[in-house]
Amino acid sequence: MAEGKQHALGIGLMKMSSAEIKETNKGIGIDNMHFLNDGLWKLPSLE
Repeated sequence: MAEGKQHALGIGLMKMSSAEIKETNKGIGIDNMHFLNDGLWKLPSLE
């Protein structure tokens, strides 16, 4: 989520727990799966 935005800006898969991310503070904590204005975002709706 971002300040001033109504919806989430991205979707990710956590590779570490929140506690592990805080403790190690390096490496890949979340794999980005989808983000604002990517190819999936620009697909036409199926209405």
